[in-house]
Amino acid sequence: MSEFVKTVLTLMLIGSVLIASIAWWNDRPNEVVWTARIGFSLLAAALFSVLIRRRRPQDRATDYLAVFGARYFNRDGFCFDIDASADDGVCYLVIAYQSQYSKRSEGRIAIRPTSGSWMSRPQFASICVDLAINPGEYGVLRLPVPVSKKLQGKTVSFEIGAAVCYPDGKGERLRFADGVLLRDNQEFGDTFTTEVIDAAAASRFALTSPVVIRVLLPAEVATEFNRDQTIERETAWTYVSE
Repeated sequence: MSEFVKTVLTLMLIGSVLIASIAWWNDRPNEVVWTARIGFSLLAAALFSVLIRRRRPQDRATDYLAVFGARYFNRDGFCFDIDASADDGVCYLVIAYQSQYSKRSEGRIAIRPTSGSWMSRPQFASICVDLAINPGEYGVLRLPVPVSKKLQGKTVSFEIGAAVCYPDGKGERLRFADGVLLRDNQEFGDTFTTEVIDAAAASRFALTSPVVIRVLLPAEVATEFNRDQTIERETAWTYVSE
């Protein structure tokens, strides 16, 4: 059960209890009041029973992304968050990711600044990262990017899209916190997402519409690179079945 559904059911439970309480406090009940007493009491009991039965199971893996940041995104079990940092005069987009499931997966993240930002030039139309992810894997990816002087030290809005597939099936669910769920939407309507969709279709990916995040870019970093930079990846944890 998603966190959104739980929230709705909890609000309905609170409302039912309040209405039932008011009805039971009426010392001169008529037919309508009696109907409210019984109906909302039964509804409250049913909602309480559903919430108790659907309590989130205990995680079998640490939610490392919750430690990385309070907010992260979730595309069908492929969870990630994006931030920026500086190291030795280079800006890095830092992508922390973690799978919710016990089988291997293939994830894809597409990133671009919104219109008018520093990477909206054709040669930087998009960043598309493919990841072969081990079961339940938690890891960090660091992508070196140049930053123009006028945007160093400023907050930039990025569009992000995500995709995932499970070649061997999902397996067991290891973590039950959902984060911010990304929904299916094939209608992107521009070259950024169209290119990603075309590439993803051949690999059985299901894509989401892009959402916008805001990232603070570091200052005093390179505005261009004179040589190829290396994408750094570190795997911090992988699930091993018992």
